[in-house]
Amino acid sequence: MIPYLSKILKSIIGEGRFYLFIYNAAYIIKAKFIVAPNLARLFKKSISTKIIDESKPLVVVPILETNHHMHLHVLGIAKAFSVRGFEVLVIVCDEYLPACEIKSCRTPLNSNPCFKCNTNRKYLLNLFGLKTLTLSSIFSSLENPVEYGKKVIKDYGLDQSHFNRTIGDSVTRHFYGAEDSFPEKDVLKIKQRHVDTALMSLALGRLLLEDYSPSICFNVMSSYSAWGPIYHFFESVGVAPITMSQTQFDIRSVRFNNPDLFRHKRTYQRYLSARGNYYLKDTERKELLNFMNIRKSGNDPFLKKWYYFEGAVDTNLAINKDKKNVYLFTNVPWDVGLNEFAGPFEGVIDWVYQTIEYFKDNKEIDIWIKPHPEEVLSASNSMKSVSDFVREKYPLLPSNIHIIEPTLGINTYNLFQYIDVGVVLTGTLGLEMALDGIPVVSAGINPSYGLSLLSEPKDLDSYFDAIISSDKISYKKTQLEFFCYFYFIHQSFRWPLSNKSFGDNFSGFTINHEDQLKPGKTESVDAIFNEIKFLVEDYKENYINNTKL
Repeated sequence: MIPYLSKILKSIIGEGRFYLFIYNAAYIIKAKFIVAPNLARLFKKSISTKIIDESKPLVVVPILETNHHMHLHVLGIAKAFSVRGFEVLVIVCDEYLPACEIKSCRTPLNSNPCFKCNTNRKYLLNLFGLKTLTLSSIFSSLENPVEYGKKVIKDYGLDQSHFNRTIGDSVTRHFYGAEDSFPEKDVLKIKQRHVDTALMSLALGRLLLEDYSPSICFNVMSSYSAWGPIYHFFESVGVAPITMSQTQFDIRSVRFNNPDLFRHKRTYQRYLSARGNYYLKDTERKELLNFMNIRKSGNDPFLKKWYYFEGAVDTNLAINKDKKNVYLFTNVPWDVGLNEFAGPFEGVIDWVYQTIEYFKDNKEIDIWIKPHPEEVLSASNSMKSVSDFVREKYPLLPSNIHIIEPTLGINTYNLFQYIDVGVVLTGTLGLEMALDGIPVVSAGINPSYGLSLLSEPKDLDSYFDAIISSDKISYKKTQLEFFCYFYFIHQSFRWPLSNKSFGDNFSGFTINHEDQLKPGKTESVDAIFNEIKFLVEDYKENYINNTKL
């Protein structure tokens, strides 16, 4: 609620000291008098000792920041780990890191970027009753954590290219995609801060490994300079990495290790092996159909939240049905860890530019570019959108290149009837179009990548040819429906602690005591820990196999 009120307040009084005073006061009231009492009713906050019980497997939780509500949800599941017999150690930043996701080009100069984290640490963190360490206490034994981090890269032979991509993603996130619009010296300054943060992240990982020997690293993020390096360090040394994230497919669900569904198919193969065939039950097919119908109708709670779809197609677009209409549905360019999955392209903008260059002024093909609505309609909109990039490079658009501006509010699903070829980089909309029988070209790595469900060209020439020869694309409908059910529905786990996982204040509890987090007490909690158990076992088996090579 606060982000929406904040937006309204800014439009009325600006972002001066009076705005910050009102905002900070409202945030403290929310944390102290709304969220804290809700948490206190559920969790026991007493901690008998700070000493780690080495007889129990240790779950380390390097959330670092406590700004986003998902970090509180992670702490809730961390508490479930604790009552299920694990030791849990939470790591938080106490204004230590030189850069993080919270500090961005939008941070007002007269504000304290650490205010929300400090407030949540003060009023909420202890309510979970988990053993906690701060970065300043952990690094107190080191003369220079940054130099120590450099040594970690050398000693463990870590992938420098992955490190560099993490820094690039972090800088892009800091400027919300518009780093080329800022002075180079400012961008380089921010880049160096993220390099230092990333090296500290590696230093943290090594210290935790040597001092505590954790079995599992549990977190909400595996990207950006604060989290990416420690995640991949642990992954490389035998500590099972588990992430929990919210999902746009269901505001009442969470997902685990979602990026891995793009990286490999072991989780899917496990599901397929358990089923024995590709056939959905009638109830499952109806569930999938209902899921799609809700999204197409615009009645999905997540989509309705931002009023994404209000405009009509016919009154806004001049579609020539005598030409091949190719629709590019673009990602938010600065989104989490996106470039890892960009295939033969450098990223979203490179993909769009190369597609325009190849097809511009083609007399038989119209290219329609539809930027993601979150670029302009969300609380964290892009500083420079896909549309801005395209119009800057092409002040006069080629005659066959069209942009469907997000502000038009056109329902993506209302476009389906006009699409001859749908093109995505990584987006799950490709699966939704395929379910509707639309030929789809996946320019990058999509969730079903490698299963031959969509057209997946491996290089630029194959990509352009796939668009031109789209009439050759066909689908294995049974396998496609089976995978879509797995991805959209089966891998979305019901959030067990409160009413919803999106923007929640831990209200509307579905449980009323932490004892209900124990095995056998709550079905949805058991389902989550069964998934975590598989993911840990799968990681360990794969890690052992790779170390034998």
